[in-house]
Amino acid sequence: MSSDLMQESPSMMGYMRDQGRALRDTFARREEFCAPMRDLFASHEIEQVYFIGSGTSYNAALYIASCFERLAKVFAVAEVPTRFIDMRLATLTPERARKTLVVGISQSGTSVSTVAGVRAAREAGCLAVAVTDAMESLITREVDVAVKLTCGVELIPVETRGYVVTLLEGLLMALDAGLTSGALPCEDHGRIMGQIRELIERYDDVFDEVEAWYDANAADFVNMERGAIAAYGLNYATAVEGELKLGETFKRPVNSYEMEEMIHGPQMAFDGGTFVFLIASNEHGIDRVPLFSSFFLDNKITSNVYVIGDTSAAAAIELRECDLCISKEIPALLSPLVYTLPFQMIAAKNCIAVGIDTARRPEGKRSFAHVYSEE
Repeated sequence: MSSDLMQESPSMMGYMRDQGRALRDTFARREEFCAPMRDLFASHEIEQVYFIGSGTSYNAALYIASCFERLAKVFAVAEVPTRFIDMRLATLTPERARKTLVVGISQSGTSVSTVAGVRAAREAGCLAVAVTDAMESLITREVDVAVKLTCGVELIPVETRGYVVTLLEGLLMALDAGLTSGALPCEDHGRIMGQIRELIERYDDVFDEVEAWYDANAADFVNMERGAIAAYGLNYATAVEGELKLGETFKRPVNSYEMEEMIHGPQMAFDGGTFVFLIASNEHGIDRVPLFSSFFLDNKITSNVYVIGDTSAAAAIELRECDLCISKEIPALLSPLVYTLPFQMIAAKNCIAVGIDTARRPEGKRSFAHVYSEE
């Protein structure tokens, strides 16, 4: 935790403001978590990788699995742990299991379902890995290798810093695995590493741009009755994480969609109280964003439509004053590190505006999602 955060009560905004520092720290410490993963790929014949986790960890796994497929050229899938056990693990032959890597992501190391998932994977003969901040936690006793998640403890119920650090750590591990296996050329590895350095060095400036965008639209955002977040490609993970953040904090119904799927029925439930957020990342599909924006505006379904993008989006889409345009281009592969910020910002600052304390757990409510003792 940064020295600034140590001097104030832990808060959602405090952890969000610390994300730039945390990303730079993670990049500097990359050998801590890249070396164990590199060794696994060098010493084992790995044909497929399953990334399992719940909540924010699952959302991060969606992105990380895509990174491993793109960069390490290995079959990779994100699954919630219960589905992994019931649908994936049950079909593995012993020979296939020996060539399967299962990575359980749990910031606290206490997620009941994720612990059960890696335990079952190891018992089935798979190679099991835990990615966790808590290196002495329950999950580390159920795996072959424990890998340090460098986000640090978040002393509030809502994970923000942990999410973006998990994204970066997963990306860096995928880059290293691709380079080690020969799937990723050295020049591509170096180019992407340079892009990462550049982005995390200016991450605090990007944060300021996102906060200014929120402040300009704050009077509207605070009146959001329900929301829909749509994306394509790598940022489907961003949409799912945005849904979780707004739902668990601001407590309004929010749904996430792959952009094309949003207009195959769900849009029939939208009305003037629906806020639609379209993530315009510089990937295949960006040319479709204007069609979606105009659909809602021209048909007078809702005027609350916001496009989130960068200078690439501005070149492809006629942005309005209410839209977010990051002033420098964000490489598509890195864009989930940035485009989660608007939804974290809306969640945090809307809660401040209406008096919801995101630093406190709901009183009188017991949860069985995590195990904090061995009872």
